[in-house]
Parts: sequence; structure tokens; C-alpha cells
Amino acid sequence: MKTLFSLTGAVVMLGTTLLTTSLAFEASEYLTLTRHRDSDGHLLAGPTHHQPQPSVIQKTVVPAQPQIFERRSTEWGMNAQEVKLNEPVQPVWELQSPVLEPYEQRVGYRRQIEEIDASLTYTFYEDQLAQANYLFEPKHDDAVDYVQDFHTVKDWITQSYGMPTSFQEIWLDSLYQYDQSLWGQALLRGHLKMVAEWRNETTNITLILDGGEDTIGLMADFDSVAIIAPAPMEARIIEGNPIVEDVSIGESSVRDEHSLDAPPMEALPVEKMPTESISPVQYPDTKL
Repeated sequence: MKTLFSLTGAVVMLGTTLLTTSLAFEASEYLTLTRHRDSDGHLLAGPTHHQPQPSVIQKTVVPAQPQIFERRSTEWGMNAQEVKLNEPVQPVWELQSPVLEPYEQRVGYRRQIEEIDASLTYTFYEDQLAQANYLFEPKHDDAVDYVQDFHTVKDWITQSYGMPTSFQEIWLDSLYQYDQSLWGQALLRGHLKMVAEWRNETTNITLILDGGEDTIGLMADFDSVAIIAPAPMEARIIEGNPIVEDVSIGESSVRDEHSLDAPPMEALPVEKMPTESISPVQYPDTKL
């Protein structure tokens, strides 16, 4: 059996670490030896322990970087093929006409953002990237953990876009408001909604944590400012040919077919209108 040895040394002078080295060799076990010197220069050896480790020649530890929209060099206005080539994996689904509007196309991916599972959907209008939607799908035994997920995603977006332009905790019912350990119940019952927004010259972002009827949803929408959905065809027709309605009041819409050829009756001038009251029934003057 091969054994993996790792020797880590640190020289400490007056409480200051001057040097740290790490070497590793291929093996099925990972043996760690730690040593350092105290302030008097005496060599001290720390405890030795074993732990499972992948077989590598040399390991470099780099802080984990979140997958951020811009860091994949995806830009508004890219066509669907450019986005697919830019993505490191194949899409899991695609939709277009006739399911969607003729000008619309959507491409879906699976993602993990800050260790939170998510579905990423790109939306294209007339083959130009216009939207990116993240639907997060964490699984928690305690619903209050969704609040932490909201703040985790908010911090992730802040790394690229700066501080939110607005942040709100909207309480529709204050029953659980003053006990944060119960905020998960507030979400499940629809009492609480959390919203963060970012706005700049090119992008609008809305992060929402919402719930109700024992369900909770966490979603982030990225929208292009310049690329928007075209107006529906019906709206274009109406805009080009506005409908003029006849709003005349008091005119009869039905005429006797014999009166169609007759000239229109002139209105009686106002000054000639009779002013005397007329009895509802007048009998003719009959004489025998």
C-alpha cells in the first residue's frame, strides 16, 4: 500500500509565522506531520493524524469563487448559440415556438450557487439574450434556514453589482416578527416577504424570498435594460390602425328603409320651438 506523506512546517518567531510549506505524494492515505518552534527556538512536534485524501501530486488550496453571471463572460445581446458555447456544460432543456412566442427562446441549465442547487434559465428575444433567471432549490429541515440562503445569495450578487439599491422585509402579519427563530414559519404562512433590488445602466436585478401555503420560493431575476420583449402582433395592428368608435348619443341607429332615400330632416331652430305646454290628449272638435 502506498502512503501519502505531507510535511507542513512553520517557523514562529515572537508570535509571527514566517514560512509555511506543504508537500504531498501519491498514496491512498494522507499522513500529516506538523512542527513549529516556540519563542525560545525549541522545536515542537504536533500530533500526527491520518485522513482520507484524493491522490494528487501537489495540492493547492484556493478560496472557492462563486459562479457569477459576468465571470462566465456572458453578455446581454448574445445569441443562443454563443451562450451555449460559452457555458461549460450542455443545457438540460430548451423551449421555443410553438410553445413560446415566435420571437422567444429559453435555454435551461443546472447550477450550484454558493453550494445552493439552482435552475438557471436564459431567455432570448429575437435571438438576443435578455433575461437570466435563477430558481434556487435548497432543502432544509428548518424553514428558517431559507432566510440565511436569501442573505447568502444577496452577498453573492453584491460581489459583482455592489450594495443593493433597495432591501425590504415586508411583514403582512407581525405574529412572528419579533422572534427570528420563527421567521421560517412566517415564510411558510405567507406572513413575510424579503426583496432586494439592484439597478444600473445595463441590468435590473430582483431577489425575492416569498412563501405561503407551506411552500417557500427563492428566486433571482436578471433583466437587460435595453433588450425587452417585442409588442404582441395584435398590439402592433391596433397601434397602426387605431379603432375610432362612434360615440354619438341620442341618434337612432335604425331607419325605415323608405327613409334612406329621403333627405335628412332639418332641425327646428331653438327660437321656433313651441314653448306652450301641450295636453297629453287632445280631442278634435266634432259637431253633429
